[in-house]
Formats: sequence, C-alpha cells, structure tokens
Amino acid sequence: MKAIYLGRRPLFLALAFALAAIPASAEPADLPAQISGSVGNQSGYIGLREDIPDELAYDWYSATEASARAERTGETGRFYAALWTQFDAASGDWSLSIDEAWAEWTPEDFFAGKLGRFGVQFGPCLAFNSANSLVTKDTFDDRANKVGLDGISLEFRPLLIAKKADSPLSLALTAGVFLPGDASGETAPEAGDIDQAIAHGRIMLFVPGIGILGPTEFGLAGTIRRMDGSEPESGDRDEGESARDLGAWISADAGGFVLGAEGTVRTEEYGWAFSLNRKIGDYLAIIETRYESEPDAWQGFAQLSWITEDSGVTLNALYDFAVKAARTSLEASRNVTDFLVLEVKASWNYRPERWTPELLADYTAGLSFEYFF
Repeated sequence: MKAIYLGRRPLFLALAFALAAIPASAEPADLPAQISGSVGNQSGYIGLREDIPDELAYDWYSATEASARAERTGETGRFYAALWTQFDAASGDWSLSIDEAWAEWTPEDFFAGKLGRFGVQFGPCLAFNSANSLVTKDTFDDRANKVGLDGISLEFRPLLIAKKADSPLSLALTAGVFLPGDASGETAPEAGDIDQAIAHGRIMLFVPGIGILGPTEFGLAGTIRRMDGSEPESGDRDEGESARDLGAWISADAGGFVLGAEGTVRTEEYGWAFSLNRKIGDYLAIIETRYESEPDAWQGFAQLSWITEDSGVTLNALYDFAVKAARTSLEASRNVTDFLVLEVKASWNYRPERWTPELLADYTAGLSFEYFF
C-alpha cells in the first residue's frame, strides 16, 4: 500500500490550521464551516502499446476517489481546505493529498494576506501557461495543478488605498514567498534551506471595455527560484525549471472573440503562447499554439465543446510538430440528478512513444460517475 503526500511541510500546514481556529469575524453568530465534497469511480480498458511488456503495465484501470472541502467566511477573513484520496484497484495503491489548506485575512478592501497551501493561477491560456512557471498545465490529467504551493502571499490594491473605488481601472500587486522543494511535493528541503525559498511577484491591471474591445487584462509576473541567489545544479533542476523568469500576458474580448497571449523569458530560454476562443450558443471552440526555444518546438491545441444545462461533450486534441505526435480525448457527461454525474471517456494517442515521458497506451475507453454532497 502506498500513501502519497499528506503534506511536505506538516508544521507549516499546522500553522494554517491554527489560524483557521481564530474566528474570521468577531460576531458570535458566525456560521460553522460549510462542508462539501464528492465520491466517484473511474474504470475502463487500456489499449497498451505492443512493445510494452505485460508485467510492466495493466490493461485496465479502476480508481475510486473521494474529496472533501471545508470553507468558513467571516467579515475580515476566510479559511479553506481541500482533501483528496484515491484507491487504485489495478495497482493496489492508496493516495492521499491535502490539496489546499489556507487562511486569508482581509481587514480592508485594499489588502489581503494568505498563508498556507494554495493554488497560484494566472494567464489566459487553457492548455499552455507560459507566463506561469510555478505550475504545469495538462488538459489530459484531471489531477494536474490540484495541489497548491506552501507559502505566504500579500495582495495590495493601490487604487482603493487612494480612495478611487469608483475608478474604472483595477490594479492588483501581489508578492509571495513559497517554501523550497519540488512542485510534486515528493521531496522537502533540508533544515536551514529557507534562504532557497521561491520569491514571486505579480502585477495585474484590468481595463474596462472601449468600443468593440471588451474587458482587458494585462499582467506581469516574475519568479526567483532561490532567494539566496544561488544557481541549482543542472542535474538537480526539474524539466522546464529555470533559476529566474519573467512572464507577461494579455487577455481581451474583441467582437465576441476572447484573445489571449502569454510569454516568458527564463534564465536560459524563452517561450510564448497564443489563444483564441469563441462561444456561440451552447458551443465553445478554443485554439491555442505554443513555442518553446528549448527544445525548439511548436505545439498546437484545439478544443470543441457542446454544453447544455444537463449534458456536455468535449473533444480535445494536442499535436507536437517537433516529434509529429498527437493526443486526443473525447468526454461526454450527463447530469442524471442534481447530485449525480455520469461520464463516458475515450482517448487515442498517435505515436505515444514519442512523447516525453512516453505514453503507455495507444487508446483508452471507460466510464465514470461522481456523486456530490
């Protein structure tokens, strides 16, 4: 049996839980934490590549999952926690994760402080996220980016400090420090390595629409992987990780189309991504492209969705022009009741051995259900 990731910094998380015990508001009539969650199962068949030895892989999967979320909101603060567990019947492994556990203090409209484990999301693209070096998106992995980073962040809104609450502009300045260690949480820093923590800063400007140009967001973000200025050894550096990076993005609504662009300059390379999407009735179409200077590769992504109040169908396709390989998936869901969702999933991979890391399956097909409470 395998237990995964209760938390890479138990002491730090304990502090966040301790803060949650402090009343979010001085009013005695505060409501207790709101609890929600879900249970479900995903099962299906895996069409393995012919060159995969039988003893190294399973040709079926069945994973039972459960999640729970607790939230408490007061006049000057908020607490949120999310836990997830899974039993993989094929491998016999248990997984357990504290995805988020943070406390937020908001004494004034222009200030917010957050402490604990929380997600750091920014940038307009769905499949690619060049401007954000702290997370890696994967539209084919339901668990991608679900586990937050351990740290503290402070957010300021200077236009509100200047008593310009009626301004059509919105400006947010965010500064954060995250504890060192790899993003997966499998390793933790040695004692005394706090000087190698990750420093992160972000500026976001929101501009209202003018003419055919709708609401527009501009952003700038910078990250330093080690605050002491030291450079990680090349062998210790995760794939895609640089010691320093600067990212920028823009997102705008123009004539019914939503345009997005992201770019980043890292210590030794650069990259960018573009996104275009349009919603017409129950249909949504998304097209994205990305270029990375290392390894000098282009990728393209497309998504077409049909979504109604009770049903939905989504087709995803990803193509790598460098290795000439593709990944596709098709998902169809139906809300049987207000609490129960059934889903059919299928995927097909073209030249799966050319992806990094290599994909084991040529195709998969399965069913899943999820019950919410």
